[in-house]
Amino acid sequence: MNFPHNKSVFSIKEALAYPFVTFYNRPLAVLGITLSAFIYFIPTFILAGIFFLLNRDTLLYSNFTFTNLLYNKINLILVIAILLIGIIGVLWYRVFLISSAVKLYNKKEIEFSDLFEKSDSILKLLGYYILFGLLFALGLVLLVIPGIYWYITYVFGEFFIVDKGADVFEAFTKSAKITSGLKLKLFGYFILLTILVSLLSLVPIVAILIEPIRIISKVYVYKKIS
Repeated sequence: MNFPHNKSVFSIKEALAYPFVTFYNRPLAVLGITLSAFIYFIPTFILAGIFFLLNRDTLLYSNFTFTNLLYNKINLILVIAILLIGIIGVLWYRVFLISSAVKLYNKKEIEFSDLFEKSDSILKLLGYYILFGLLFALGLVLLVIPGIYWYITYVFGEFFIVDKGADVFEAFTKSAKITSGLKLKLFGYFILLTILVSLLSLVPIVAILIEPIRIISKVYVYKKIS
């Protein structure tokens, strides 16, 4: 299936179908992107294993509270390290996932070296997510509708950070610009995308592809309207 390229408009139907067409055409690339998530979490798994080994008897054979375990300085350091490295792993994988989805859209090859590129986007992406989350939460407090509106307005900021190297505030500005005049259509798209991935998550084998499917579809929309 070929999709017409028109930056001024996008088809919801094509946006939802695009991840599956991409998987059909390049299954190994999509599977590789999905399974590469484990690479980013290896340090976290190692630290979690060390934490378990140090506290195996307590965890397995005695009544305990997690708070009590943290009174041990080594445990506290390990838990903090697990959290921090885990966050970095999530953000770095997100960067790789977005950059790979952009490469798939541009019909370029994804290489092993891509796993470790664009690391300069990690802190910017963290800043974006913090501000985006706060703005969305504030909007929900203000009777929900502002939160939905702001979500749709600024949701594509992460793609500008990873794809174009934008800074945090520039990403918000650019996302607002490309979503102008498309709020209602984007609202319908995100509702249908949410329903789609919710249904797919019920299928165990397909569930691991949920996030790549979501990102590949959103990158398609991002590219069409930007």
